[in-house]
Amino acid sequence: MRWLPLVLPVVLHVACARPHVESPRLAVGAGVEKPIASGETHHYAIELAQDQVLFAAIDQLGADVVVSAYAPDGTKLAEVDSPTGAQGSEQIRVDAKQAGTYRVDVKAFPEQHGAYRARVVEIISAREMAEREAKERAIVEKYFTDRSEVVDGVVAWAKQAAIGDDFAGIEKLVGDARVISLGEADHGVHEYLAYRNRLAKYLIEKLGVTAILVESGFTETTAVDDYVLGIGTASARDVARAVFAWAMPMTLADNLELVEWLRAYNQKAARKVHVYGIDVTGGRNGEMTEGRLAVEASLAYLAQHDRATHAKLEPRLTPLLPRFTVKGYLELTDGQRAELTTAIADLLAAFKTAQDTPELRRARQHAAMAAVLETYFRENRERSLKKESIDDWAASVRDATMAANVIWSLEQEGAGSRVFLFTHNGHARRCERMVDGSTRPAPAAMGQYLAKSLRDKLVVIGFLHGDGPPTMTLDGLFARVGLPSFAVDLRAAPETVRAGLNQPWSLRSNPAWSAKPAQCFDALTFTSTVSSAPLVK
Repeated sequence: MRWLPLVLPVVLHVACARPHVESPRLAVGAGVEKPIASGETHHYAIELAQDQVLFAAIDQLGADVVVSAYAPDGTKLAEVDSPTGAQGSEQIRVDAKQAGTYRVDVKAFPEQHGAYRARVVEIISAREMAEREAKERAIVEKYFTDRSEVVDGVVAWAKQAAIGDDFAGIEKLVGDARVISLGEADHGVHEYLAYRNRLAKYLIEKLGVTAILVESGFTETTAVDDYVLGIGTASARDVARAVFAWAMPMTLADNLELVEWLRAYNQKAARKVHVYGIDVTGGRNGEMTEGRLAVEASLAYLAQHDRATHAKLEPRLTPLLPRFTVKGYLELTDGQRAELTTAIADLLAAFKTAQDTPELRRARQHAAMAAVLETYFRENRERSLKKESIDDWAASVRDATMAANVIWSLEQEGAGSRVFLFTHNGHARRCERMVDGSTRPAPAAMGQYLAKSLRDKLVVIGFLHGDGPPTMTLDGLFARVGLPSFAVDLRAAPETVRAGLNQPWSLRSNPAWSAKPAQCFDALTFTSTVSSAPLVK
């Protein structure tokens, strides 16, 4: 976990409407939960002694907030808004260089209504922090020293084989692959997104890529495809907000830049570049709250091209759509659930026709996403009744759906086409990974499904970063290469190096995960620094 340099009060004071009324005091391990509405700013203050180090977190409970910190003299120290949307935590650290009263502002973005929880994780002295960091560095150094034969071989090879940001040598890495898959360690990292944008442009302009595939809902992403093709009335900001991160409805500047570049490129290109979403429709916040979009898109096609079928299906489906979510499905009666199952099956069957147009194929895939969702809702209920976990099953179905959508996209692009795909490392990997150091394998990943179908026509590039304290991870190993940014082709490594990378290594993004990188990835990219991608509000 990376702690961002920010300040949070230990003793909070409301400083807006009623400046003299104290808010609840925070203690280590405890928290204060407060509601916040659109546009509101909550001001807090804290007395910190010189050379104290504070670790705290703000948990977003339904409201997306931005947190700003100010020094005793009013100087703005930092502003943090990690790309976690209305859920997730902002991790905070402040090193007090002087004693005094610090101020923190928590501000809700427009159209945000919810709550947040402020909690102090710990407060220690700078001396204690330095001692802790020294011990951690010593442990990490011993870890790599004990593995010096492997470490020295990997580092020496990577320095010699590194592919820089000019992408010289990337053609050999890509070869004749039809799917070029780039993983990311964490969503919303600027350095990854900037690298992805540069690589996308290079692959399109130099290596014949004709489609971008993104880890976003299939149905939602059709608006992006229309936009880059110059169709429709949606704005670039809106389409960039709708996609590029499965459950994070926000506009990242790097995503907006790529969308605008694709649109400009297509205005002059003989072969237009498409954008396809490969993920399950409607996955915001893990509750599939927008799953109805898949049904509505299918019905919209039928309303134009098959009015008779539309007239039969629309009255059956529309009344059920408000509950076409994880929670809503549980509220349906047995009869309604049975009707939903039958109606979705009839919707999918409506597209089994001899017609073959791009519009029909897209509508059919919307219906397929609706069928996946209906199955998920039904399975979730059945397993809940049996008190069985659905997590592994759901993860495997999601990755299988993503893989199927990749193959579908290739078919739309035609024989001999090639596409650029980007998802999280956990989806991109072409191997099993172990969880929590156990021997229990994780659910199959998208990359594993694709590897079976595409074989050597798939190239998987993982993403690592070395920012933050040294770690006993694969990222920490590549940090020792000493280059700010590079890529390496693991398939071209000497056998001694490959043997070292065939051993289990943890990943910084989730140290509990263990993987054999030479089996999971064909290549790896690395950046020495990471930062949150800037938002477009």
